Amino acid sequence: MNGLIVIAVALVITGGSLGVLHALRPEATLSEDLWTTTLSGFVATGVRFTLLRHWIFRRARHV
Repeated sequence: MNGLIVIAVALVITGGSLGVLHALRPEATLSEDLWTTTLSGFVATGVRFTLLRHWIFRRARHV
């Protein structure tokens, strides 16, 4: 279940960033889309790593 939450959070970060970009700048170019997706992908990766480390792999460290 926690793995699905991690995937959903990453999807919301990347998809939401494009939604915010197009809400603020409807005339955004492809280059701006790519930069937004790339940067939000880095953020989503960091969040995913942190959540997986604390939720899923915490049990393995304490055993």
